[in-house]
Amino acid sequence: MENIKAVIFDMDGLMFDSERLWMNSVLKTNIDFGYKVPEEVIIECIGCRNDVIELKLKDKMSVDFNAKRFLELNEKFMKEDVKTNGLAIKKGLIELLEFLKRNSVLIAIASSSSTQRIKRCLIDANISINYFNYTIGGENVKEPKPSPEIYLKTIQCLNIKAENVIALEDSDNGIKSAYLAGIKPVLIPDIKKPKLETLKMAHRQYESLDQVIELFKK
Repeated sequence: MENIKAVIFDMDGLMFDSERLWMNSVLKTNIDFGYKVPEEVIIECIGCRNDVIELKLKDKMSVDFNAKRFLELNEKFMKEDVKTNGLAIKKGLIELLEFLKRNSVLIAIASSSSTQRIKRCLIDANISINYFNYTIGGENVKEPKPSPEIYLKTIQCLNIKAENVIALEDSDNGIKSAYLAGIKPVLIPDIKKPKLETLKMAHRQYESLDQVIELFKK
């Protein structure tokens, strides 16, 4: 058994099927409002904070591209989707959370999404915030992932050493962020195929969250 005392979760694409939700909302925005954002640009924005997405969109589209309005429309469509269909959780999430709680492992969320959105997603998915010892959103750090800032701040608040922590991530930026913070990154890929560099930084790779329990049984 590895000496793991805390597990830090990314949120979008890791806990919830929100990246597919994002993809669908962008496609709907393109169709309904005449935008022409290519799929490869949409995928490139996965795992990024909104201010970073705005910069990417302006860079890929044009400096005059109304990225803020584009993101507002996406948010509108995502909320409508969740209201109609609910927010789907990723396979194994509840099993893993229950296992960690039973074994007194600290649990945190470190997400590029806002703290308000983290709370909203937990409510929409009917998951108690009481599972988590600490949550931090992207607005609470100066530098977004892949900067290690959000992970360094999280382990400081948990009062735990990086060597005793694993981070669960689905994106290139997230894996690099945890790796630079000295934390063991565990990769659970979602829509975006990981880069070779990401695979090299990952401590382990699994297909679903429940498989992470294996780390505690070695």
